[in-house]
Amino acid sequence: MAAAFRQGDQALMIDGTEVTASATEVNTYVVGLDIADGSAEGVYYVVCPHAGTISKIWTVIDGAVSTADITVTAAIGATGVTNGVVTIATAASGAGDIDSATPTAANTVTAGQAVNFTVTGGGSGGSPRVHLAMEISR
Repeated sequence: MAAAFRQGDQALMIDGTEVTASATEVNTYVVGLDIADGSAEGVYYVVCPHAGTISKIWTVIDGAVSTADITVTAAIGATGVTNGVVTIATAASGAGDIDSATPTAANTVTAGQAVNFTVTGGGSGGSPRVHLAMEISR
């Protein structure tokens, strides 16, 4: 890999391709998690490969929520992430519905640290799967 600055406008080039991402975009990464059954209460874990601050949590479902809202609550160790709860509503839910949370405090992770997500609600019936994306800014 070769990195260089192009003369004139000082654009960063990597292997002949101009880097157009902002510094914020370059310093942001996403960790994903798939939860097979949103109606099954449990705790799920992901590992953060780099230190940073959790800036956004999104969920998307692949089917309707059957009987009760699903909540997904983020925590680092035993400490809940402030404003780190995503609620997936039963009412008018369907495949492709996206919900999110914007954490505001207690959201700093170290490299290699686990973040856990506690899933509650959803009722019974094995539906739907929940796909989660957590954005971390370095």
